[in-house]
Amino acid sequence: MHNRMIRKNKTNPHPHLYRIIIPDAFRDAWSRRYVWPLALFAGLLYTGGIYDVLLTTFREAGRKSLAVTTGGMPPILTVLWNGFSAAPDSIAAVGLLQSIIIGVLIVATVVGLSVICQGALAFGLGGTIRGRAPLFGESLYIGAHYAWRVLALNIVTLFLGWLAKFFFLVPYGLSQTNPVTGLGVLAALGAILFAVSVIALAAIHLFALNAIVLQDAHVTESLHRAWYLLRQGWLNVLEIGTILFLVGAGILAAGALAFMLMALPIFLLMAAAALMNSTVIVYFGFILFVSLFFLTTLIAGMLAVTFQYAAWHRLFIRVGEGGALPKIHRWWLSLTRSVRA
Repeated sequence: MHNRMIRKNKTNPHPHLYRIIIPDAFRDAWSRRYVWPLALFAGLLYTGGIYDVLLTTFREAGRKSLAVTTGGMPPILTVLWNGFSAAPDSIAAVGLLQSIIIGVLIVATVVGLSVICQGALAFGLGGTIRGRAPLFGESLYIGAHYAWRVLALNIVTLFLGWLAKFFFLVPYGLSQTNPVTGLGVLAALGAILFAVSVIALAAIHLFALNAIVLQDAHVTESLHRAWYLLRQGWLNVLEIGTILFLVGAGILAAGALAFMLMALPIFLLMAAAALMNSTVIVYFGFILFVSLFFLTTLIAGMLAVTFQYAAWHRLFIRVGEGGALPKIHRWWLSLTRSVRA
């Protein structure tokens, strides 16, 4: 009886952080649904997630890395150069210049909205005003107040991400055109290092973002704090970053499943209308089908981005409580318990 009491009272002094952070992040994201529109624009530049960065990068790694290493011109510069060289007269050149200016203004607007919403989302999830959660407008105000700092942070982290993509994925790009065993091994190693660098850069970006909007830190100071926290809790960052990859992909998969289930009656309606040659109902069903697709995609995407930001904020708060040693201690306890069982 005494042994049972001792065994029952044994507790782990270093509980797994993901068991605390992941449920809390879900509660934060769900309870503050009014910040979801901010996530829609915040995710245009930096989602805080891992899955989208990895998937889109690997899809285009071969073409872009080879284009740079072989001296090729980037696609956007090629389009501009062809447009200028093909312009027959000054009127066409003016028209092309006007199109470029409009395009630059659109890009600047999108970047500005994303930068403002990044800070607003981080503050909306982690900030407080007079002991309460900030309102939507208050979060937007804070995001606009720190917009220039957040823009500078994005420039730094996106540039570092481009460098990591270039250096780590060049072997992958070369292996696509020259499938040699040595290049394949280097490509696999580079892909692993790139995945780790993506998680590390996501942590640095979100840690620094929280330091800017919650602690009024300047860009260099926020990056210094983010780097310190990354070194302090790098094992927790890798663990939770990997979990966020899986959870984020699961949220998007759940959204896709919900779309298929809700779209099935619409598809059957369209099929029946097509058999009866009812063009109006087919068009109406198609509009409903597309609208439902965009709606479910937006909801799943906003929830995923908000959850990612909430999780990184939670980790930003908790990572200072320990470092690598508590994480190794937790892993060792889990291993020894499984061996005893």
